[in-house]
Amino acid sequence: MIVAGTLTRDDGAAYSLSGTATPRVGAGVWQDRSVNGEPFYEFASTGPISRAVYAAHQYGGGRGSVQGWGLQGIPGTVLVAGDFGGPDQVHPTNFDRVKWVIDDVRARWGNIPFVVAGSSGGGRMAMGIPGRFPGLVQGCVTQLGIYDVAWFREDSKARGDNGTVAQIDRDCGGVPPNDFSRACSPSHFVSNIRDLKVWVDMTDGDPVVTPRHSQTFLSALVGLPGVQTTVRFRSGGHDPDYSWLRSAVEAALQV
Repeated sequence: MIVAGTLTRDDGAAYSLSGTATPRVGAGVWQDRSVNGEPFYEFASTGPISRAVYAAHQYGGGRGSVQGWGLQGIPGTVLVAGDFGGPDQVHPTNFDRVKWVIDDVRARWGNIPFVVAGSSGGGRMAMGIPGRFPGLVQGCVTQLGIYDVAWFREDSKARGDNGTVAQIDRDCGGVPPNDFSRACSPSHFVSNIRDLKVWVDMTDGDPVVTPRHSQTFLSALVGLPGVQTTVRFRSGGHDPDYSWLRSAVEAALQV
């Protein structure tokens, strides 16, 4: 199986996803990952394909994290894992890259329902895609997700994470909020969302992505056409719960 193509960024540089995807452990599972933080596919299915999930992981380690999430092996489902580590972690065209991958999957398997899911930085992608491209996906699962990049910078500064602050400023070409950070933030697109089932998991003491991100996202969804929400609010910090993520993704795939 060959996975190949190119996507041009807003600044004129070219993203690329190319190479031969080779089978690894388990029948019906392929992986392809190109260099420099490009998205990679992990096709995993146990029956005729009828649906798909895009698992977004940001800030590196996408392949291992998706395996850790336990999202593999959902019957009839293509699992597509996206890794946005390395340079350009916060970049508006990351949304376009996700759409490009989703379009490519549908070119292979037809216009199947899609769910986008992610935790933390990946949660930003999960929140952002439905508003950036209304109607592209049918389900959104976000856990401890970033709703606004400028707020995330404030959160990072408050806990003394100067490295993350510097990276955000570098990626955004200055101190947020600015046009670049807004174009990277789900808050900028949320009013476009329609016909979507949403699962949100948040904690009361998250110091990394403070609760206002998920709370404000949920408030913004109220009254939008065709939007249904399921929320879990729990005690804890920035503690992903991958068993919940798996169960929420399976529920979302029933759309």
